[in-house]
Amino acid sequence: MNKKILIVSYFYPPQNAIAAQRPASWYKYWTRLGFDVEVLTTPKSFYSEEKQTTPNIYEVEPHKIYNKIRKFYHSSVKGVVQTNNTNEHKNGIKSKLKKWLVSRGLSTSTRMPDASDLWIGNAKEWIKAKETKWDLVVSTFGPYSTHIIASWAKENGYARKWCADYRDLWTGDTIYPGFFPLTLIEDKLEYNLLQNADFISVISEAQKTYFETKLYRPNVYIFENGFDIEEIDILEKGKSLLSKDKINITYTGSIYPGKRDPAPLFKAMKNLIEKGNKLDLICVNFYGQNVGVLHDEVKRMGLEEYVRIEGMVGREESLKIQKDSDVLLFLESTENDDQGVVSGKLFEYIYSGPYIFGVGINDKSPSGKIIVETESGMNFLNDVEKIEEALMKLLDRKLKRAEDLSKILKYSRKNIAENMISVLLG
Repeated sequence: MNKKILIVSYFYPPQNAIAAQRPASWYKYWTRLGFDVEVLTTPKSFYSEEKQTTPNIYEVEPHKIYNKIRKFYHSSVKGVVQTNNTNEHKNGIKSKLKKWLVSRGLSTSTRMPDASDLWIGNAKEWIKAKETKWDLVVSTFGPYSTHIIASWAKENGYARKWCADYRDLWTGDTIYPGFFPLTLIEDKLEYNLLQNADFISVISEAQKTYFETKLYRPNVYIFENGFDIEEIDILEKGKSLLSKDKINITYTGSIYPGKRDPAPLFKAMKNLIEKGNKLDLICVNFYGQNVGVLHDEVKRMGLEEYVRIEGMVGREESLKIQKDSDVLLFLESTENDDQGVVSGKLFEYIYSGPYIFGVGINDKSPSGKIIVETESGMNFLNDVEKIEEALMKLLDRKLKRAEDLSKILKYSRKNIAENMISVLLG
């Protein structure tokens, strides 16, 4: 009889989020290996009109008040944080309060209070009704509700083993430090939950060290984010929205001023123009969430002619754009180094082919190390002069990537999923 696996994930396709790709790759490749895999997730109608057609993917509704909370957050709190156009937004007391709440972790799927808690009750009822004994349940954080559900499933005899997966840290998150005294509850809750876990899976060495030294947990394994070869290889070059007459530098993802911030690139471009260099061939493209906050900065720098801010596109179009670009812009901050966070976006960049500009990170950063290891590009930290030099080389067509695929293929989602299941059910 095939072994049964339950994946508990708040994020899942067709939701257009990089966090959805990790659990989706487990389902895809574990199913191909012959396991009987099911996924417990939330409805995606809020994010996408596309219907879920994959078998054994179960979307369980949260409590009815959940949608009201989510709509309020997106229209009020998140809307203010992502807008940067008016004095009211910049200086209003309410706006500052909302931005502070988000900076502490409100509705970031990481810290208490979190609306996804309203999913827990119905998820437990679904597990009861299934009357299945899974050989393994894997829950992926965030939000923390996934771990609560999976731990409960094991504790109540619905699963033999539990793997608690972390893309980001929970109580160890220094980017979103949470709200006192709720942080005390979170510390206790995470510690107690993980006593019930058979395995902890993380995405980097820094995260592994954190769990081993701060929470004194053995059985911590690294399974990186990665890229799906099949998803990228089927895309034809030259079929994206990008101009074929330009040298395209492209960023796909969210912008967080001061953390994922293209300001050093803009400064380098401005300096080159002031020195009399022509950048007419260069076009910097931004696709993703919150990119609208860049409008004022682009205008202030006088770069409207060279920068296109396009907003969200679908996942397939995003992958096409990445493949068709001349340079892919990777934005991160060394503030995140202690978190050991390495975005799945980086691995997609690496396999897509274009040269990578790592801005905000250095060669010792978790993400920067991978760019160096795979010989995929260059890390600048915030060195404006170094970026200027790279832009001039780009204009002269002198930036070339190494072609050694052996250093890249170990990060394929297929390889990672196969390695992971061999550890968890080997």
